[in-house]
Amino acid sequence: MSLRFTNEIRLGDVISAGSFLIAAVGLFLNWWQLRLGGIRKRAEFIVSVFNQYVMDPLASDIYYEIEYGRFQYNEDFHGSENERKLDRSLSYFENIAALYDIGTITLQDLELVRYDFVRVYQNAAVQEYFKTLDRQQRGVLYVKGGNYERYRHVAALLAKETCWNVRDQAANLGVGKSGVRSNIFHSKRNPPKRSNLT
Repeated sequence: MSLRFTNEIRLGDVISAGSFLIAAVGLFLNWWQLRLGGIRKRAEFIVSVFNQYVMDPLASDIYYEIEYGRFQYNEDFHGSENERKLDRSLSYFENIAALYDIGTITLQDLELVRYDFVRVYQNAAVQEYFKTLDRQQRGVLYVKGGNYERYRHVAALLAKETCWNVRDQAANLGVGKSGVRSNIFHSKRNPPKRSNLT
């Protein structure tokens, strides 16, 4: 028994091929819609948590203390109002970072919070607080997140991709001529335009 191929195309073959093509396009469009929906849901969640953080007066107070270089970590810090404020801010950041840790969001999804994440993370007094938390964690039962390790990990990743505006870094204030906090930063993927550096 031998197979024989013919060079003819039947109407049924065209319909089958067309149906397959339509199904493939439909599957692709369905996947694309699901992908866009997933991105939208992730963004909505990040915006929701970030809005809670921004609207929280305690978190805002400590953020501006850090932003303007007035935050200090010293022997009076523990048990103070500033400790509660900082822990509250770091808890918001930890919740967002936990989503990255479990793979729900990506670093690209964190563009909205990049400035605040990195600004707080790179503050020297906050780093001293982290060192104290690390020492305390060694002496007690370890609980993931108790020393904000997820936030610290994500903030370090975001900091690697960040090139701060030269004027903001030199002033260490992030305040423009208008007196309003500026969220001017640039990632390595999107370098600043020449006009931003002058």
